[in-house]
Amino acid sequence: MKFFIVALMSMIHLDTNSPNVYIFYEPTFDTFEECRNYAQANGPMLMTHLFNEFGPKDRPQMVSCVNEEVIKKILNPEYKEESKTNADASGYNGIHGHS
Repeated sequence: MKFFIVALMSMIHLDTNSPNVYIFYEPTFDTFEECRNYAQANGPMLMTHLFNEFGPKDRPQMVSCVNEEVIKKILNPEYKEESKTNADASGYNGIHGHS
């Protein structure tokens, strides 16, 4: 299972009443520990990227490492694990990504 770095931003998206979410699609990691270690070692670079993407008013509230199943749920809140459907970010205004 792959792990991704995800940032929850502080501002609430009015259309969805949820925070903006930024998914770093690259790099991916094989374990949570690898992801966490990378995020800790590269925190300033990740924060600079988020600042450039969102500006000074929408600061990261939380940065975490999550697995692919969580990404699918973020992209499609109606996703059911047993259905194994592919999540589609188009139209979900609160999601940003970087690859």
